[in-house]
Amino acid sequence: MWKLTLLVAIMANLATSYGSEYMDRLTMTMSEAINSRFSCSNFVTDEYTEQCDEIHSGYDIDVLKKQYDQANSGLGGTCIYQLKRTHAEPQITSVSALIKLMSQICLNAQGLTRTQCYNLLNFNNNEEMRYFVPKIDDVLPKSQDFISNVKTVIFARSDNDFSEHFKSCFGQLAKGETKVIDFGNLENVANAINQWFNASSLYYEEVVTADDIDDDVVMMTGSHHHVEVAFKDFNFKEQVDHDFIISKDNIVSQKLWSGEGYGKVSYNEELGATVLQIALKGDRQAIILHPKVGGLEDMLFKLRDSSVVLNLNAETEWEYINVVMPINEHNYGKENFVDGLKLANQISLMYLPGFDGFRGIFENQSGHLSHMFHTMYMKVNGLGASENPYALENLEPKHTVNIDSAFAYYVVNSGSPEIIGTWWY
Repeated sequence: MWKLTLLVAIMANLATSYGSEYMDRLTMTMSEAINSRFSCSNFVTDEYTEQCDEIHSGYDIDVLKKQYDQANSGLGGTCIYQLKRTHAEPQITSVSALIKLMSQICLNAQGLTRTQCYNLLNFNNNEEMRYFVPKIDDVLPKSQDFISNVKTVIFARSDNDFSEHFKSCFGQLAKGETKVIDFGNLENVANAINQWFNASSLYYEEVVTADDIDDDVVMMTGSHHHVEVAFKDFNFKEQVDHDFIISKDNIVSQKLWSGEGYGKVSYNEELGATVLQIALKGDRQAIILHPKVGGLEDMLFKLRDSSVVLNLNAETEWEYINVVMPINEHNYGKENFVDGLKLANQISLMYLPGFDGFRGIFENQSGHLSHMFHTMYMKVNGLGASENPYALENLEPKHTVNIDSAFAYYVVNSGSPEIIGTWWY
């Protein structure tokens, strides 16, 4: 038995982008589901009749939306998330996911009442929303073939500590923790960040150095995702480092990996995606859904239909295949961070009563967010060459599957499939 171990560490500012087409569709779906009695003309006695427009005061909404649309949807706190259909309560892996979701929906919600806007984000009662909100367990049930856990943190300046209400909301919604750091010593900041990731993972590697941190950064988020998968007849191997470009001054390295073994490969016309199926050590199956470039949002939208989810298995025979995941390079613009965070601040005040959002960051004029950390590590522990059951067979793969854009992955058991995560890059 061997394990594929995946460690993903994400450091990101709070204001990053979601795919606009996906969010437009989501907004339309949510709007149609709202009861008409909450409209301004028909329900003026509602205590929350304030217009959503109030949050746009002082901001050019068209400019903000353009900035969101132009941002690279491949990066951000929602880069890795998990969904589980079997849970009644949602859980967000990163506060940036919450703020970003609020921001994008509200960009299209002008003219709605406060209650209507809130209903767009009614996590407990809106069944449609449950298919889109990132949702995880602290630790998924351990078994012989699959283990997963996610941890999230916010690092804030000591002079911009969050309110107790913020900490409570973040703890409840994101199952995350908050930490205060003295940014007067960037070496200490880097050490604190590295210590958090090291304590949250099995690996002791330097995530950031003091040179990576600008002295005017006031807030960062961190997400750590650890997965262990024991495949039955498949061997992954680690290959070379690959430069991952965040900006011209911020280039990190990521692993390129590939694997060989027995699997199934087919194309699902309904989802518009290649289906890759690999058996796990137990009685479960790992399924990777790889749509065309830019098609992940559409695919996730279609996966709301339970009948689609129940028919995810590849429709082919088991055969010897090769899987390769090249890592694409991305450049990420920094100019929209401040405007996005300003909008997030206004929205957070409206949706969470008593929530002070990020007001202090702007009141003391220290809201310049100029740097983004997005660091990934992929570690693969597999069979050695002498132990590889396929080495003696000298097989030639019948198919090579290139996972060269965003994808979703499932673990399927005898019951309902569980969306374990999606990967944007």
